[in-house]
Amino acid sequence: MPNNPFDDKTIISPRSPQASDSSASSDDPLVGQRIGNYQVLSVLGRGGFGSVYKAEDTKLGRMVALKFLNQTTDTFHSELFEREAKALGTLSKHPNIVQIHSWDEHEGKNFFVLEYMELSVADLLEASPDGLPPALAIRIIAECADALAFAHESCILHRDIKSPNILLEHADGVAKIADFGLARICGTSNNTIEGSVIGSPAYMAPEQARGGEITPQCDIYSLGATLYELLSGQAPFMGKSVLEILEKVRNNDRIALKTRTPHLPPALYGIVDQATAPKPEDRFASAADFAQALRAIEIVDAPEILPAPQKKSPWIYIAVILCLAFWVGIAYLFMNDSASPDSAEVETAPTIETPAETPQPTIADAAPEKAPEPVVSPDPAPEPAPVPPAEETPPPEEPQDPTLKEEAVQVLRENKEEIADALIDRLRKRQKNKGK
Repeated sequence: MPNNPFDDKTIISPRSPQASDSSASSDDPLVGQRIGNYQVLSVLGRGGFGSVYKAEDTKLGRMVALKFLNQTTDTFHSELFEREAKALGTLSKHPNIVQIHSWDEHEGKNFFVLEYMELSVADLLEASPDGLPPALAIRIIAECADALAFAHESCILHRDIKSPNILLEHADGVAKIADFGLARICGTSNNTIEGSVIGSPAYMAPEQARGGEITPQCDIYSLGATLYELLSGQAPFMGKSVLEILEKVRNNDRIALKTRTPHLPPALYGIVDQATAPKPEDRFASAADFAQALRAIEIVDAPEILPAPQKKSPWIYIAVILCLAFWVGIAYLFMNDSASPDSAEVETAPTIETPAETPQPTIADAAPEKAPEPVVSPDPAPEPAPVPPAEETPPPEEPQDPTLKEEAVQVLRENKEEIADALIDRLRKRQKNKGK
């Protein structure tokens, strides 16, 4: 094995990004056909030498993506197509790499079946043209760095990392790298087309743009350029033509991320600058180091597809206020009734005094000769006096009427301030009476 198994001296021209192409569905002969267990539904996208379709797996009851090789492709592109399938077959065990299900053929055209993903990072950027929330951008790129670390350990170089090639699961937002059509697998032949270009110039490492040595640091650079785009909404290198963009890449002629997005943490600027350093030796030593550096940054803002900090519901405060108001109202009603001599004998006897006083007459009757005056006399304590009237008067049941309680609570809610003031006045008067 050579010292650098990824070495590929040829510069190759960019392919079209795989984007939604629903308008072409009506013109495509495969749409509506049944291919084995798969019912083709629509066109998802078209690349330089292949097309991707959304289909239903009628046997397993799930959505899948079918990637077909165009009939007009040559041997070179056929080998790239087969190489992509093999790369995915090797890497599909990783949770941040799109899974491949099978390889098949239909009417002389090869295709393979992939898991279906609803969104791409490019879709998010269309919805947020000024850039994604930093927490979301960091999480997506960190997951992709994990995937690249696994690919590099498996001796596979992607060579075309960019926002359209990062897909997202709709349910939880897990990021997955897709489109290994330009992947370089160590030990395979350097079958390239002289004078053409492989990769996407706006994300391409300078040495790749110059036709220099290809290493895993090229993927790290492309992933750093993608992070730049997610944070600012624009790729680091822009131009009116491919040649203009390539020239800017070679000369590192770009606008600093801090100029475009000045509100980010300083450490994040440093990470982007290191990942996209012009010299490969100045970048992160590995994709794993890139991911570790990203996860060390603390970002407080969180997007919808990340676990957001829980906010206290306003109903909690409303419940606390109502609970306090209820007990204040109960205290007010009790104190109001206690202050009235007429209602005291009627209402306190059944609710509080009756259980405690019912045995006292029995004791007094059973032993009258021992102490008739202190036991029977109502003068020292006003509480025993209500015992006889409790049996004669029915009004004690009125305070237990639920309708009255509801009305009291409603009055309390509407007039809690007035009730509180009245309660305070009652307490002050009672304290003065006790003092006398």
